[in-house]
Amino acid sequence: MASASSHEGGEGRIEGPPSAPSPISALPPPRSGGPGQARGLSDIERTIEILSARIAEEFQISERYDSKGRQLFALAAGFFAAVQAVAFAAFGAEHLSQDSRLFLLVMALVAGAVLVVVGDRLADAEEPLREKDIEPDELVEWLESGEPEEAVLLKQAGALAKVAKLRAESNKTRKLSYDAIQTAARWSLIVSGLELVAAIAVRL
Repeated sequence: MASASSHEGGEGRIEGPPSAPSPISALPPPRSGGPGQARGLSDIERTIEILSARIAEEFQISERYDSKGRQLFALAAGFFAAVQAVAFAAFGAEHLSQDSRLFLLVMALVAGAVLVVVGDRLADAEEPLREKDIEPDELVEWLESGEPEEAVLLKQAGALAKVAKLRAESNKTRKLSYDAIQTAARWSLIVSGLELVAAIAVRL
């Protein structure tokens, strides 16, 4: 009976659509063996590919959180700068009373303080998180240990599973940091918007 794997040139190949090779797998091709062994190695290699893809996906998620946090700060800072230009023009108007000037000054200080909070939240989010990856020396040690190939692949799969779990936990922390930036940025836009309305109102 034909097995799920066919051997050509000493390499085990899985029937069906080809999958992308694992970026970290530097292992030699599976040794020839019985159908059960070939199927077992194929399952482990597929698991390694899935874990590698998961790790890459978690890395992309972390990059998106960092990028979106910077974009929020840039938006809040840009709007704040535009509002201050309008407020400064209103502040210099000759007909403006002292009370109105004082009100605009207070609004500008509050808007600036909220923007500082946004920057502080971004700085907190940019702090490096403790993450782990498979050390190259570990891979070499496993390959040179003389253990059966299946045992080496299982060690690699176990190490990748730990890396994927740690990166997923790190991204949970990044999401909380991003939510804090988002909340502060919204308040910054609201306060700057109120200052803009006040600056236009006092000039009328």
